[in-house]
Amino acid sequence: MLEAVEKRFSGNASTKKTQRNLLKQQYENFTAPSSKMLDQTFDRLQKLVSQLELLDEKLSQEDVNQKLLRSLSLEWNTHVVVWMNKADLETMSMDDLYKNLKVYEPEVKGMSSSSSSTQNMAFVSSSNNNTSSTNEAVNTCSWSFLS
Repeated sequence: MLEAVEKRFSGNASTKKTQRNLLKQQYENFTAPSSKMLDQTFDRLQKLVSQLELLDEKLSQEDVNQKLLRSLSLEWNTHVVVWMNKADLETMSMDDLYKNLKVYEPEVKGMSSSSSSTQNMAFVSSSNNNTSSTNEAVNTCSWSFLS
């Protein structure tokens, strides 16, 4: 009876092969829309990797880590370049990579939100002691903040 249940829920060899091929294709095409938070991207990739491992598909740690890095949106580019060149990327767990990236998420999300608005600022300095000319320069300086 146990054998019948296993066969029913795990499928036959043909079904497993089809599932494996489908999951491999999803893994190869995996990307994260820029609107996705790092948590959601990590969870989706981790689920995909777990499903592949259940079907005896072996993925190297380095490949999985690179997949996570390459799937991140453009706002992450600076951090992706740094992490791609880390010597221990091939041995670091995906969880550890995620935790390291999570530290930078507020910075990255701040950059993406500030890229939609432009801020122009001017600073005036004077090396001489003539305060009236400095005050005039500051008074004529315009500050604009565009949203």
